[in-house]
Amino acid sequence: MTRKNKRSGRQPDRRPAKDTRQRPREIVTPDRYATAAFQLNNLIEKDEGASVIGITSAEHNESKTESVVMLGFAFASIFEYRVLIIDGDFRFSGLHQHFQIGKAPGLTDLLSNRVSFENAISRTSIEKLYVIPSGTTVSNPLSILVSKRLKSLIRHLSSQFDVILFDTPPVLGYQDISLLSPLLDGVAVIAKAGQSTLPKLGSALSALNVASVNVLGIILTDVERKR
Repeated sequence: MTRKNKRSGRQPDRRPAKDTRQRPREIVTPDRYATAAFQLNNLIEKDEGASVIGITSAEHNESKTESVVMLGFAFASIFEYRVLIIDGDFRFSGLHQHFQIGKAPGLTDLLSNRVSFENAISRTSIEKLYVIPSGTTVSNPLSILVSKRLKSLIRHLSSQFDVILFDTPPVLGYQDISLLSPLLDGVAVIAKAGQSTLPKLGSALSALNVASVNVLGIILTDVERKR
């Protein structure tokens, strides 16, 4: 994504957001995700508007949400981009726990007009990093992903942020990422060392390919560093 206008030309939305000022409970530092953020940054070429990136995994328990948080940290603190993380994993939402904020109000409440944008978005302890949790539980999550309101919201947010990261459900067993993909510039797949398996990862990549999802790459986490 070409960043000629990212830090100068855009006039950010000056409306106040809820100020949580809570630092996530992870001990992983954002510099460990800087390389992944840099590569994602270079894989998407956009002259204007935010880069909208989905973060997924083959299955549950593969450090997906933690990786979204740390990528957001890297983009905001290292690259100094204005970043928004959205929790789109409505069934197993966990983003709010990392920032010690409430699950609601959030995305579902915003799209149903139950709350204003200012009440759905939260500031974090990292400058330029904002969060929208999943919101009140809904009976049909897929209807949210194909709604015109979500498309309109992403279009609006794209003019306010440099990078939008979507925490999405795992690929296997769910259709969410396929339905959401038209709103995304690309998807990064999280694989956890010692947890993810090649057969499951291969099945997930095949499913994404069948759905014509633009896979930006695989991010391998929890790799031990040699001293």
